[in-house]
Amino acid sequence: KGHLVSNTEFTILPICTASRQYQKLKINQLTSMNLDPAILQERIENVVKKACLCNELGDGALILNKIKMHLKRFPAVCPGPNLAYFSKIVSLKEMVDHIYGRCNILNDTPRPHMFVKELKLYIDYLIKEIQKLGSDISEKDKKYWSEFRNNLLQGIEYYMKFFPQMMEESQEFRQKALLEIHAFRKRLVEFADQYRNIFQTSPAIAA
Repeated sequence: KGHLVSNTEFTILPICTASRQYQKLKINQLTSMNLDPAILQERIENVVKKACLCNELGDGALILNKIKMHLKRFPAVCPGPNLAYFSKIVSLKEMVDHIYGRCNILNDTPRPHMFVKELKLYIDYLIKEIQKLGSDISEKDKKYWSEFRNNLLQGIEYYMKFFPQMMEESQEFRQKALLEIHAFRKRLVEFADQYRNIFQTSPAIAA
């Protein structure tokens, strides 16, 4: 606890960016900058969305090890993203049976391959960040995002060669993954073409 307390933007002694003290100071600063209301709201949301890891994660260890603290504890349960594919309460036996393949407790939510899911997250991130930039973008930013886009295209090219070789997966699974990858590539190329003033010339990538 306390290892992430490192911000000195407003104070001599470091404080935590998830603390009420920091967030109040930061919001006051943003409010005084006469920003566009939409931009101000977005920046305030970025300030207040931070979670306190010392309490929400660290307090779980204190409770487990029966370590007493003078303040009330606020531990948080932090499930992974795979929670989206489960939608009911099950017994410990059912969980173990699922892990060892004796039963299936997944819901009907479509579950892509982890590489396909990761690709989608990267493309979503690229699109979101470029749309936030608008027309105010430096040459340094153009170079960065062009390289980001090019790396994604090269990764897609690798996936197109890699997935057909995944013999441990069914043919149906491989075909579905390839269709998703092609769709993401099309989305990325069309977006880059729409913002061609930002993206520099890309390497030759097979369609």
